[in-house]
Amino acid sequence: MSTEPGSDGKGPKTASETVLGDIVATARLDLGSERVRLLATTMRLIVAHIGKRGTGAMAASPILGRLSGGLEELLKGGLESRKKRTMGASSPDELLADKDNFYISYDDIVQVELEDLGMIVTIMILTKDRKFQFVTLAKSESVIGMFHHLATRVTMRHSP
Repeated sequence: MSTEPGSDGKGPKTASETVLGDIVATARLDLGSERVRLLATTMRLIVAHIGKRGTGAMAASPILGRLSGGLEELLKGGLESRKKRTMGASSPDELLADKDNFYISYDDIVQVELEDLGMIVTIMILTKDRKFQFVTLAKSESVIGMFHHLATRVTMRHSP
């Protein structure tokens, strides 16, 4: 989150803020994972909550993991689909009105590591006080494009 004076990671930056790009990704949590939408704006990176995945979706056993993850997908899919549709037209300030959403100030970002693994791209964002890890099915060109203004702090690796 931002460390600017008077900022709580929720409030508006400027009226001229525009969205430069966005992708859907999965954030790794201690227990399970969370689907998020990453929006790169002219001022910051917004992390917008779509839906959580419990430990069932990350189970160690491949068979049980697929079954429980599939069941969880069926049960949560409708709610997440509705939430994703309503997020499509939201402005940055409207997205940040949701208590589950937050932003990362570009000034706070120390390093961004992107790794293209073929079908997925991993994203590691290191800030002054936190580390965020995401995985996305978006094309690597789209992911790189979101971080082009941070070029000196971004490294990209391609794995065979």
